[in-house]
Amino acid sequence: MSSTNTSFASLTTSFTTSTSEFICSTCQKRFKKQSGLSRHLNIVKKYNILRNDLDNLSETNNEKFRSILVYLIHRKLPHGFKKRGRQLVSLACTEHQFFNIFKGHIHHHHSNRNVYKCIFQGSAGYQILSEILNNPL
Repeated sequence: MSSTNTSFASLTTSFTTSTSEFICSTCQKRFKKQSGLSRHLNIVKKYNILRNDLDNLSETNNEKFRSILVYLIHRKLPHGFKKRGRQLVSLACTEHQFFNIFKGHIHHHHSNRNVYKCIFQGSAGYQILSEILNNPL
């Protein structure tokens, strides 16, 4: 199995020149130097490369997982999705299921617990999540 070529368009850099502070546009983590931000983004990039030891799953399996995830998100955001602020949706799944859905958008990984995190913020975050889940809501 080879590594997939993923787009890291969401992993752009932002910085303010007045305070010489460099900010990750995805997680809002602040760095004093450009090199710190670059190192952070290189680590994040590694999280999004498919490992060779993961089993291949069928597209049907991935679609079923995606629909379950959409269902859980809808349950988390009742009443016409008016709930604002940070929302956490957790679902036990295989590493490969998660990777197939969120590759290119994984922003944090705890290897000792096999926990991955994706961060979607603002209107761009809603748009990205909508595209990933194939659901306009």
